[in-house]
Amino acid sequence: GIPWGIDFRGKKLLISYLLVPGIKNRASNADYSVEVNGINMQLASGYDLLHLRRLHFYPQISLALQDIDISVTRKSSTIDIVDVDDLVLNPAGSELRKSSFDMSYGVELDYHVLHSISSGGIILGVRYGRVVTLADGKFRINDSKSSYESSDSINESFFSIVAKFYMKQ
Repeated sequence: GIPWGIDFRGKKLLISYLLVPGIKNRASNADYSVEVNGINMQLASGYDLLHLRRLHFYPQISLALQDIDISVTRKSSTIDIVDVDDLVLNPAGSELRKSSFDMSYGVELDYHVLHSISSGGIILGVRYGRVVTLADGKFRINDSKSSYESSDSINESFFSIVAKFYMKQ
């Protein structure tokens, strides 16, 4: 996904709020279409260990709410379903949804490309971290509770290139 957010910085403390809408992924063949999308909302805190004029290094910890949605559609359902029995025997599709509450830990390295003491500037940086699931939600299929289980994980680590534009107050 492409993260969008806002940072609040003190002399050494960094508080970030990120919203990461997932980029839809779609795969299909002659019979079926599968679409996957999701969203992640994150609140992070970091502390600058270097505190240099242009370079900042933040070990970070964050809490996140993550949601994933998988939709499966049978392409020929509009042609194949002609009576009530076909509705039961040949369903048109299903939607699988799951939420989780995660914690992540990692680092962010920022470099002030344009730096001004009185106005604002531009920061470029990188983030890397690992994700630990604190509370894993149950799968819901077509908005109903389900006993479906899967050992697949949604997100175990992340790497981001960061561009920030800021103003001082």
